[in-house]
Amino acid sequence: MWFDQVTGYWKEAFDLCIAFPPSSLFPDICKGLAFSLARTAPGHAMHYLNWSMSVTLRHQAVTSSGKRIKYVHLR
Repeated sequence: MWFDQVTGYWKEAFDLCIAFPPSSLFPDICKGLAFSLARTAPGHAMHYLNWSMSVTLRHQAVTSSGKRIKYVHLR
């Protein structure tokens, strides 16, 4: 079935990005994988949504900290 093939592509993309997740692409991969698994494996879908949020929040924290450090350093 084509839907299983699409889910396989999402899983392959996730496996390729897991070591060093790019902040702009990884959340989209996680969300796509979560939505493709939502009906068959809701627990796995929540796992991937949590991954998506954690990478996004971590990236925002690093960006915010970097801006604060630059501001304090320039003063």
